[in-house]
Amino acid sequence: MNKQELKEKYGKKRVPHEWRGTDRFTALVTTFFGSGMSPKAPGTMGSLAAAVVAYPMALAASQSGVAFVPTGTIVAYPWILAIAFGLFRFFDILKPLGIHRFEKFPGAWGVMADDLLGGIYAGLLLIPVYYATTL
Repeated sequence: MNKQELKEKYGKKRVPHEWRGTDRFTALVTTFFGSGMSPKAPGTMGSLAAAVVAYPMALAASQSGVAFVPTGTIVAYPWILAIAFGLFRFFDILKPLGIHRFEKFPGAWGVMADDLLGGIYAGLLLIPVYYATTL
């Protein structure tokens, strides 16, 4: 995207067209209770809010797993959560490897689909990090 397209997409303080017509519950869930609607760095704010909640959840459920990394690992090595956050934001911001195509899905589906694929890519890169720390 060029500078003008970025300004048109992110420079407005009104509700983005993707959210018009979306019911309130769906908008709250997909934006992590509105944190992803921040006027400055909405993706980072939503991801950061989720990461802050992930650590206490890992403490509470340290016997089961969370996606690619077991919760016990997150409790023992909290820096892995920081690496996961950084990797996710890398994929979410730059949208390499076809991620940009997923955000073109209609409505909230596009918002969630590109995040899901970015999370999968980040999770796949976390697997060697996990095994390196548990050896």
